[in-house]
Amino acid sequence: MEVKEIQSKKLLKEYELEIPSNEIKKHIDDKLQELAVKSKLPGFRPGKAPLNLIRQKYEKDILGEVVNKTIQENTKKLIEDKKLKPLRVPKVEIKDFDKSKSLKFHIKIDLPPEINLANFKDINIESYKISIKKEDVDKEYNNFANSQVHYHSLKINRQLKKDDQVIISFTSNDEGVPDSLKKVENLPIVIGSKLQILPNLDKLLLEKKVKKDDKIFVDISLPKTDNNEKKETYKFSVTIHDIREPHKTKINDEFLKKINLKSTDELKKRIELNLLQQYETIGDEISKKQLLDILEKKHSFDLPEGILEDEFNSIWSRVQEAQKNNTLDPDDKSLDQKKLENRYKKIAERRVKLALIVSNIANVNSINVNEQELQNALLNYAKNYPGQEKQIFEYFQKNPSEVETIRGPLFEKKVIEFVKKQAKIVEKKVTPKDLYAIQEKIFKQE
Repeated sequence: MEVKEIQSKKLLKEYELEIPSNEIKKHIDDKLQELAVKSKLPGFRPGKAPLNLIRQKYEKDILGEVVNKTIQENTKKLIEDKKLKPLRVPKVEIKDFDKSKSLKFHIKIDLPPEINLANFKDINIESYKISIKKEDVDKEYNNFANSQVHYHSLKINRQLKKDDQVIISFTSNDEGVPDSLKKVENLPIVIGSKLQILPNLDKLLLEKKVKKDDKIFVDISLPKTDNNEKKETYKFSVTIHDIREPHKTKINDEFLKKINLKSTDELKKRIELNLLQQYETIGDEISKKQLLDILEKKHSFDLPEGILEDEFNSIWSRVQEAQKNNTLDPDDKSLDQKKLENRYKKIAERRVKLALIVSNIANVNSINVNEQELQNALLNYAKNYPGQEKQIFEYFQKNPSEVETIRGPLFEKKVIEFVKKQAKIVEKKVTPKDLYAIQEKIFKQE
């Protein structure tokens, strides 16, 4: 193996490795010998087929496997020889390969920065104690009561009105309509609701003064998916199957029994507990954001440019997709392209920096997620999908990399809790209104 250093920076090393053809040939021959012992070819007893026939049949199939194994082995040897500690799996790019010649490839190795952790005992974090008044609970109770609506089909056919529920089916044969919207059957929508599968469909139905059993054609504008923000208009055929008018559900003994409660006082107590849990969650999110802000400010170190570049590219691709679909956040829409790019570069820098700090805290203090904790987290996640728990677990078994979406937040939470136990917690009494104001201020994008 010949090694040539391409670039050498504090946190990035890049090398060119060249593996001679005879080494590649040896790996191929070794693999073919393994296959020859097991292979069954017509006209030969198992394991007795000539090597040249084995080569003709299998060499193309095993070439990729051999090259990958050769790259992995030589990458590992390089790292050991250079005594490097990669921050992540090195990036490999094959530059030139022909089995009759050498294999030439580049390796980029990101190295961890040196991080001197701050004294967590010097950190002050606010904890929020929420005081809920009777009027807060009464207001939420009234909101709940008003939201309990059921629908009955009209006894006498009439035009559609606001707040009606209408059962529709629609189709479109226009090119460019997403497959999921080309044919939809027996869909209930509420007129005036913000949740509309087709933009402004409820308004168009009102304008057309539709009744039950009507069939109409409407033009709907959908965001384009190419590189501009214009909308394309498509024609849809809509059939009105039923119109149902709303009726408020009375909060009486019969209703309370259905939700396993005995009295309105018990319902209000549950509402109060739900509000407290909701506010506690918001308070925890604020405290976490404050802590992460402090950790970011208290630590200064170089960021690995390779990881930073990948993080920015990942974020930026989603921003560009939002631009195509005209779904950018209002704050982003007000920025020109350069300022928008700078905003997300800062976000990428923050994410990478905090990830490295959290990882370093975990390494220094031996914090990890054990198997039992992970299984409990997976179980809690599956509970969000009643009746589908088996499918959820099967999905994670078939896609092990997706388990990181569960493990990652749990790992971060354990590190955050570790730091908070050492920090000074300052309790602050606030009203729900105060809490929302703090939340808006601290999470406002700069």
